[in-house]
Amino acid sequence: MRMQVNLTAGRKYFIALTYPWSFSENEEYLQTLEYKMKKRKDLYFNKETLIHSREGTWIITSGRPLHLLAISGPDCYAFPYEKYI
Repeated sequence: MRMQVNLTAGRKYFIALTYPWSFSENEEYLQTLEYKMKKRKDLYFNKETLIHSREGTWIITSGRPLHLLAISGPDCYAFPYEKYI
């Protein structure tokens, strides 16, 4: 892979080298995963929102959610539901 980036002195830049995956694709994937996991009795699955990003007008909207996923086998949890953090 090769990439050329023109940077301006005095500014801070963040570059992520990952497979292109949009936010909407990620949310769709998580919804599909959550739906499939609800049918499984042999796995524990829990998704919760930890925080929202500060994108856009954060006073009006809360931005994009950052999710925490907990996935484990039946031997790894003692109760069918864990309390929220």
